[in-house]
Amino acid sequence: TAIVAHGGSSLGIGFAVPSNLAQPVVNQLRQYGETRRGWLGVGIQDVTDDIAASMGRSDNHGALVVEVTKGGPSDGILADGDLILSFDGRAIDQMHDLPRIVASTPIGKSVKVTVLRGGQQEQFDIRLGRLEDGEKLIAKLDAEAAPAAPPADSENDAASLETSPAHSLSKIVGFGIGPLTAKARSEFAIASSVNGVLITDVVNGSDAAEKGLIAGYVIEEINQKRVANATEVADLIGGAREAGRPAVLLKIVDPTGTKRFIAVKLD
Repeated sequence: TAIVAHGGSSLGIGFAVPSNLAQPVVNQLRQYGETRRGWLGVGIQDVTDDIAASMGRSDNHGALVVEVTKGGPSDGILADGDLILSFDGRAIDQMHDLPRIVASTPIGKSVKVTVLRGGQQEQFDIRLGRLEDGEKLIAKLDAEAAPAAPPADSENDAASLETSPAHSLSKIVGFGIGPLTAKARSEFAIASSVNGVLITDVVNGSDAAEKGLIAGYVIEEINQKRVANATEVADLIGGAREAGRPAVLLKIVDPTGTKRFIAVKLD
């Protein structure tokens, strides 16, 4: 156990680690002088009730894959949007279950990972890497990433919002959209590696606003399909509405390039 204290007085914030979680770390330090934890090579997030509904699921079990590390154990096997349901024969009830189970699994072990992809369950064999090596790889990839030149603006792109059925989207999903032009990139400091459709404004009090969407975020995917313009956004949202779905699943990228999935209710 540990407690936060400055100058001898406690702030009333305590921490505790279960002994069965600490013991493997102690054993690794004894044997190797360092930690050696398993690594799957994916970024994940929680499955909220709204996200589950947008995927047609009756429960929020699993861990949703946000991104797959290039060169990692899951590269070319798992994909963004996969819902991990079980790992090495153990069910993943909540997102935070997966990192703990993976970290305690021996490095180099070939494990079976069951995912939901496109509404169908699939199983893959993945050989685990080492988390400490993965952290070095990610740092190297970040350092080597060369920014791509942003696409040049065009008159057609600039006018697409007004001529598209997406012009009235704010009434359905609570936000407006526009083309991701060089001017928009400059205004919102959006990385040149980010591509998709720009969120230009969010309606106060809407579900989109409550979920944290703001102007300057970029929509990369809708219901696990990439979008490049306002018409594609409108078509996918319209299709979900006609199919009776209560929400749409958006893959959002913030100006720094951080990605996450957000389900927005349809009005």
